[in-house]
Amino acid sequence: MHGVTMEEEAYEDLVDLALTMSRALVDEPDRVEIHQAKGDGMLTLEVTCHPADNGSLIGARGKLAESMRSVLIAAAAARGIRINVQFAPKRTSR
Repeated sequence: MHGVTMEEEAYEDLVDLALTMSRALVDEPDRVEIHQAKGDGMLTLEVTCHPADNGSLIGARGKLAESMRSVLIAAAAARGIRINVQFAPKRTSR
């Protein structure tokens, strides 16, 4: 690999997993974005989507979002990474 650490590769894998799962659930998959922040051994992901797709991404009473969190937490733990996953509708510009 060209200067990419194993930790950075693991972060990329987790972002790809979050993106794949999220895009599979919404009507406008191209509008799903993952914003990430890294620090203190923690990866934070904020998943945003088109406002009309928010319900599809979150699910009834947040069950889909919680299931996605569980999968991502398990995948991160297998790589020795702590992760926090948040879901937010994409803000529309005025």
